[in-house]
Amino acid sequence: RLNEEKNQITALIGYSHCIDLFDFLQIFSKVQKNELLVQTALIYDSIGYTELSMDYINESLILIPNVPSIILYKSGLFASLNKLDEAQKWLIKFKYLIGENLYDNYIHDSYQVVLYYLMEYEEHIILRKIESIENKYNEYTKENAVLFFIKAKILEKLAHKIKNTDKKRYLSYVKEVEENR
Repeated sequence: RLNEEKNQITALIGYSHCIDLFDFLQIFSKVQKNELLVQTALIYDSIGYTELSMDYINESLILIPNVPSIILYKSGLFASLNKLDEAQKWLIKFKYLIGENLYDNYIHDSYQVVLYYLMEYEEHIILRKIESIENKYNEYTKENAVLFFIKAKILEKLAHKIKNTDKKRYLSYVKEVEENR
């Protein structure tokens, strides 16, 4: 744990240094600076500085507006700060930006699962969507940690609901939770 925190702080110092250089030199690629801002925000959030993380996300969205994944992350930050009305606004903006999946796009479908999860759709709807993605894009889903995480969280919740009523299904869910973690 200590080593992990040291690595996060080292990365944070490196990203901050790069941001300072970009600001000092005034010569940079917007995409590069945006990526540094987002990575810095992720690290701040992971070590418990959600408000500071939000500042970096906001700066990132000023630099390059309407990046769906960053907007989705901002919604999650608002939710973690218990500002659910703001979280919902950003989720709606995210949904508007990703639109319909007209071209059968794996990333779009994955984002849709995250959206369903954050909007607290019924568990079986989300699991069906994940199963559909796994069947449709089998070669990609093997490395999708986000889908595995969401699936594990949903199965854990379902297992908890039936723990005292259906022991066999409960054990099956617990096994799946571990596999997906």
